[in-house]
Amino acid sequence: MRKSVNLLVSTLLIMANLFGQSADSLSSEQKKEYNRKKLTVEKVTETSGGMGWYWGLFAKRVDTWRAFKGLDTQIDVDEFFRITGYDQEAEKVRVNKEAASTRITAGIVLYSAGLIASIIPKTETTDLGYGITYDEVSYPYLLPGTIAWIGGIYLWYDGTLKKLKPVAPYQSAADIAAEYNKHLIESIIKE
Repeated sequence: MRKSVNLLVSTLLIMANLFGQSADSLSSEQKKEYNRKKLTVEKVTETSGGMGWYWGLFAKRVDTWRAFKGLDTQIDVDEFFRITGYDQEAEKVRVNKEAASTRITAGIVLYSAGLIASIIPKTETTDLGYGITYDEVSYPYLLPGTIAWIGGIYLWYDGTLKKLKPVAPYQSAADIAAEYNKHLIESIIKE
């Protein structure tokens, strides 16, 4: 029985050494190289606010994550996926970012145009006779302009939320980074 336990423990230690190499087994120069190339994922909560006082009424918190390469270089999510070999996810992130940016831009343009159109006055002068005139001011674009700027706010808000939404959950990204870092340690040891 005792020999079986010793054999099992020895086998597990050998397997842990072979498959579970960590940065602790690296020399100081190798650790520097590892720290400069490793990937880290940080969980964050972002808010969709920042557009105005009314924006705060609809602000939404989104749980997402940020990726870092090395000690302090923040990288985009699509770059994170490209570095780790997940090209399809990187392409999906790029497409989502472009679509979100297009919606945000369209929202800003529609909001601005609607706001300007809603305050454009139209003056009609009526001659009452005997040299007396009457100016009547109306705002014919008030309703369409208001509808346009409300639509612009919606597009802007929706684009901001789409931009914040992560492609993969935090835990999946952390697992991908851990796998990448494990392979990085193996490649540094082989050098």
